[in-house]
Amino acid sequence: MTTLTCEQTGKTVEVKLTARGNPKLPKGWKWRGDKPFSPEAWNNLYCLRAITVPVVSPVVEHASPDELRKSWDELNQQLKDAWQHSTECANWAVKYLWSHDVTRQQADSKCPKMEPLYLYGLRDWTGWSQSAGAVLRTIEASYRKKRYEIVWTGSAGVPNVRYPYPYPIHNASWGVQQLEGGHVVFDCRLPSGRVGMRLKTTDKGCRRLKDLRHLIANPDLRGEASLIKKTDGTVMVKMVGWFPKVVRELKGELWVRTSALNLLTLFNESTETLMVINGDWIKKKVAGHSAALERWHDDQKLERRIPKRMSRKTKEDVRIACDKMHARLKTFIDQSAAQIVNYALRQRIALIRYDDTDKGYFLSFPWFRMKERLSAVCDREGIRFEGFSAEPKAVTSRKNATSTEST
Repeated sequence: MTTLTCEQTGKTVEVKLTARGNPKLPKGWKWRGDKPFSPEAWNNLYCLRAITVPVVSPVVEHASPDELRKSWDELNQQLKDAWQHSTECANWAVKYLWSHDVTRQQADSKCPKMEPLYLYGLRDWTGWSQSAGAVLRTIEASYRKKRYEIVWTGSAGVPNVRYPYPYPIHNASWGVQQLEGGHVVFDCRLPSGRVGMRLKTTDKGCRRLKDLRHLIANPDLRGEASLIKKTDGTVMVKMVGWFPKVVRELKGELWVRTSALNLLTLFNESTETLMVINGDWIKKKVAGHSAALERWHDDQKLERRIPKRMSRKTKEDVRIACDKMHARLKTFIDQSAAQIVNYALRQRIALIRYDDTDKGYFLSFPWFRMKERLSAVCDREGIRFEGFSAEPKAVTSRKNATSTEST
């Protein structure tokens, strides 16, 4: 046994030693160099954030077009192999969890707990053991979260993971550096070997380069990374890291509430209305999208045989429309959260209280995403956040009233 002392708070804790004689950190404690930090001290100093950067090209210097094309083919093959590994592992985990779960019987009155399963020890993961463990943990957590709807109420089916499932990379298996010409290079270990990719950092007004330089200068603050392929074929690198919190002298409170007349209303402590976010355009878009989905589904129920080619075309149109709607919602939520937090910063607000109990104006809006995004932005900017929500109510129709505008 040995004693660890937090570098900032002075908190002490007795811990065991590993086989190599090093202190074994308790849950929540972290190393910063060779100095230990308690969970309270760490959360006061840093916040967890993720940055997503597109890949521009493989790392090739002064290459001809033919050489660059060949390098792209090699990189795409390595990425394809990695995504095949992660997708197959995810689907295997889902099927194993479901096949070893309970089946509801008529005499059962309560959903039993799921027994713990050690998925990692059931197969050989040579060559990508760390990434496989990350995939298994994520899939098991997702399955257990939806387990009640899958095995008990039957309101959800067994999920099927589609290719390409993001390939996770342990923080010890990836690195990022900036070359002399200013290019930022991301290198990582894949099942087929080590690869390097040049990242895009030239967007105007983007904070991406500043965040990347922070990760370059502080390797011990890096978290897990993942390789993602978007629907348009763009390869993205998602890097998670701990970033320092902004310390400001703030005071006062700001209330953000929903109502039956508009999306969000901002009040001060004297219940004076400061700002209103109506969101009429996104409401009309969601209503039009829901109506279009209903019409698509109705057309599939006709008493006629639909050729496979036409059916595939219809499914692809639906997928593209859904992706477009999800992107619109994400953009609107990100912009609204930034608008609220920027206003709070200008007014030197120390606390934002968010209340979405009244969802009458927009029933099908993803309120939980708005709450999560607003909380994340507040944490990044050093503003305290408190959220209040009512129990979710079941929605029996996909239609959202107000508009039938087509997407």
